[in-house]
Amino acid sequence: MEDNRLTIAWLARACSGAVLAGALALVTLSGCSASQQQAAQDVEGTAAQTQSEPSQDDAGAAEDEALQDEASFANWPDEAVDRHDDASAYAVAELKGWQLETLLQQQKYAWSERNQMWIKEDGSAAVVVCDAQGETLSDDDIAKLGEGAAEPGVSYRIVTSEYSSVKRAFKGLVSDVLACDDSELIDDAAVGVCTGPSGRRCIVIVGESNDAIVATVVGEEAVKAGLLETITGKPVGTSIESAFETMCGRAIGSVTN
Repeated sequence: MEDNRLTIAWLARACSGAVLAGALALVTLSGCSASQQQAAQDVEGTAAQTQSEPSQDDAGAAEDEALQDEASFANWPDEAVDRHDDASAYAVAELKGWQLETLLQQQKYAWSERNQMWIKEDGSAAVVVCDAQGETLSDDDIAKLGEGAAEPGVSYRIVTSEYSSVKRAFKGLVSDVLACDDSELIDDAAVGVCTGPSGRRCIVIVGESNDAIVATVVGEEAVKAGLLETITGKPVGTSIESAFETMCGRAIGSVTN
């Protein structure tokens, strides 16, 4: 069992990855002074403001599209956010890309062009979407995605500083909002196999890095496509069943000693 505990902990760290350095730095600001937080927000605001100035026609079309999107999906399921009003594993697994981005805007996240991620205005949380090579997707690319758990070419990271432990984060971000078929929790990492209302499964790996919690969500189709092996750099398997057994040393649903 000790070997599996070490494997889970290592995989959780691998899933955090260097690609999240910007998000991890920002979410740890929640423990800093108000002036430091405001300074970081000012930098983010400046970066967002200077991305590009859309033409009047583009701005009008974008506004019309946003209104139409929001009207067609105005009532989000309670499970889409956690108790801190941050995006949950349900949001990234069950919502389409444009729905996820609409939800994030409503929950006071803003797109950071510099960091290529959605970051909450107080710096306490972020959402990152990565392609099969581990590169971050743009907001335009995210908007084109289908339901997260059905996408074979992407994985998701939820970064937060709102939880005091991995165990609490796993409960709040994962098991409270998705049906958890099985899970393995240790002191500083957790792995779960979850199913959403769509019937699609995903693997969620939760770990801690730089005083922030990172929840990596990989849908079943992405696991089949080998993304979990790409992320971890280990031959963990290309099915939900084999990946869980490799990570936890037991089959899904089996009884542990």
